[in-house]
Amino acid sequence: LVNGPSLSVVAKSPHYDINSKLQIMAKVLDGLEFLHSNGVVHRDIKLDNILVDEEDNAPKIIDFGFCHNPLIQRVFEQYGVEVPQDAVGTRSYASPEVLDDGNLVNPNPRSDIYAAGVVFHNLLTGEMPFGWLDAHKHIGTLLKHLEEPTQDPRNYLSREATKVTDKALVKDPNERYQTAAKFKKDLLELDPDLVYAERVHA
Repeated sequence: LVNGPSLSVVAKSPHYDINSKLQIMAKVLDGLEFLHSNGVVHRDIKLDNILVDEEDNAPKIIDFGFCHNPLIQRVFEQYGVEVPQDAVGTRSYASPEVLDDGNLVNPNPRSDIYAAGVVFHNLLTGEMPFGWLDAHKHIGTLLKHLEEPTQDPRNYLSREATKVTDKALVKDPNERYQTAAKFKKDLLELDPDLVYAERVHA
């Protein structure tokens, strides 16, 4: 068990400075890289599915109920656990390709990377990149993810930080970060003092 808050709490907490948030996100991406290198696509990466240990700030990815992996699926089937293969996960974090054509039979790690981009944007700004979406209103969510640019209405982020979040959230998965490791590399090259356009309390 993890003794600590979810990233939804961390994103709004004054106890975590920008350097801490960058390091936490880098470790989240390490976790995603490990999963993907072992053939696992989580399919429901979101703030509430990442817990941060209070002792060492180590994040833990939880809730693998929607994950895609042939071996895990066989184990679940052996014990009579049904894994939904037509599930989108949480629509506010779902990639355009998943929302658009239901690319669910063979989910791609780049959809997890997109969701991680949503997480990272929220971790830095305290807001969702497309505004707060009603997860039950499928059409509205779909249109925002497919057509609208990311939002930073308070101009929190610097140009350098925006380049990283925007690359993680590119509509075309072929132009997105292809691996979590590449996402992490660019993230760690950010100067913590230059993440925000103006000095914002993180």
